[in-house]
Amino acid sequence: MAGSSTAPIELPEEFFRDPAPVYEQLRTQGPLHHVRFPMGLTGYLVTAYALAKQVLADPTIRKDVRRLRQIIADDHPGAFTPPRKSLVPGVFGTNVFD
Repeated sequence: MAGSSTAPIELPEEFFRDPAPVYEQLRTQGPLHHVRFPMGLTGYLVTAYALAKQVLADPTIRKDVRRLRQIIADDHPGAFTPPRKSLVPGVFGTNVFD
């Protein structure tokens, strides 16, 4: 990851309203993507379950999203509003960033 020389993929504003089409497209191109969020931050987006498990278990990879959450909330009010009704009780009614 750290040595990637490719330019980040620009994520569109729509990503925050409906990320599913973006994830679907990126999954066809590989499991890991260097991305730039609309507010200018860059990072990596993992689109494969096995790699996500590996990344989340790796203590050397920074996963603290508190600063990112504040930046996104400032630029996108309501981005962290939980859905009103969950199809799977207890799964979608909570925030993954909390």
